[in-house]
Amino acid sequence: MSRTLSADAARSLCRLGLRPRDLVLYVTSACNLRCRHCYVGTELLNAAESYDAADVVAFAASFPRLRRVTVLGGEPLLHERINEILAGLVALAIDELRVTTNLTGFFNFDRSRFRPDDLLVAVSLDGHDAATHDAVRGRRRFERTCANISELVEAGWWVEVTHTVMRHNVDHLRHLIELCRRLGVGLLNLHLMSNMGNALQNPDLVVPAERWLEARRMLEGLSDPRGGLRIRYPRFS
Repeated sequence: MSRTLSADAARSLCRLGLRPRDLVLYVTSACNLRCRHCYVGTELLNAAESYDAADVVAFAASFPRLRRVTVLGGEPLLHERINEILAGLVALAIDELRVTTNLTGFFNFDRSRFRPDDLLVAVSLDGHDAATHDAVRGRRRFERTCANISELVEAGWWVEVTHTVMRHNVDHLRHLIELCRRLGVGLLNLHLMSNMGNALQNPDLVVPAERWLEARRMLEGLSDPRGGLRIRYPRFS
């Protein structure tokens, strides 16, 4: 199902003196996965609603110069006109254009239409091995995602990994860091699970505060300042 998106909202914000520099665009709720911790939630994923491609680009274009735009879903690469959306956003000369994806496939994304420096790809990876990752994302997802990360990196694309820290994976962060380095990932972005969507039905996934504090102490100083893997994580308790 396609939905319309009006640029009037952006113009109204500007008239009020609000000029956002960072824009997040949920272009579709369609997704090939039903992750246990997904904050979107299965009901909305099943609705598989998408915004019109031209509306998305016009909406972004109605803001004064944006510093960063993130395109996500659902699985944004499932949008039937994802290439039109990304091409339109590239033409806006945004400082940083990002796509967040599970990268179990490239789906409708045609890489031949873009240069690696047009956008960066942030990939959801929730474990250092198949058993850990697939426990929340589904069988055989880990191997597909890692293979596709390697394919992008070898082709010169900047790839980041977004990792949700949960009870079953918090003790394996060192192994995850090692995996990211082997894959050639530029940034590992850690965050805690959002208590909404499917996560509400899976409270067993929530990482205990004391274990997160232990993990945070371990993470201090592990980023590579010489141009290798950088690690970003919440600093709060």
